[in-house]
Amino acid sequence: MKDLIILENFAVQPISEEILALNEVTKEYGITLTPEEAKDLSETRVKALTENERIEIGVGAVEGIIKRFSRSSYITKENYAYVLSEIAEVFYYIKTETDDKISDNALLDELFIRFEQRCRGSIDTLLAKEAEIIVRKVNAGENYQSWFGERDAEDNSRDTALQARRDETGAIAPVLTTDEGDVVELSDRIEEEQTYGFKIKE
Repeated sequence: MKDLIILENFAVQPISEEILALNEVTKEYGITLTPEEAKDLSETRVKALTENERIEIGVGAVEGIIKRFSRSSYITKENYAYVLSEIAEVFYYIKTETDDKISDNALLDELFIRFEQRCRGSIDTLLAKEAEIIVRKVNAGENYQSWFGERDAEDNSRDTALQARRDETGAIAPVLTTDEGDVVELSDRIEEEQTYGFKIKE
């Protein structure tokens, strides 16, 4: 019995050290987490996993959240830890509400694009409106436009053409696009990652 692995134990393992190690990646953007902030983010992850009855081994999605959102043009030293915690919570919520029909990478990209373009850095708008739109889009599939399209398109006052994805040097780079230059829509990215038709436009 000593060799028996209890999967539930993985979900509650703290990952503070792994989170702190990612400061090596984000420090080039001028933002890092303190040990206390890393601990808080680790605890937020455990809470979100528990509430959504999910299991995750290792640092998991938090690494992707940190790597993407540290590049945001709206992230500052003051709001960095807060935004990461809120994104972590909504990430696991959406994964559960959509029964994992969207991959981790596709969801992270969708959250990032909406945070940058539609929400212009407003985490409240992302949580209150855009997260539910993502859930509806994924769950409705091909029926989304006829069921929800018109309603979800209302009030686009925060829409912007700002190309706010940062590259590895910290410079602003374009958002995800297709080969034709169109911004990738969520419906194009809910299949397996290897079949996605998108890239980062140089």
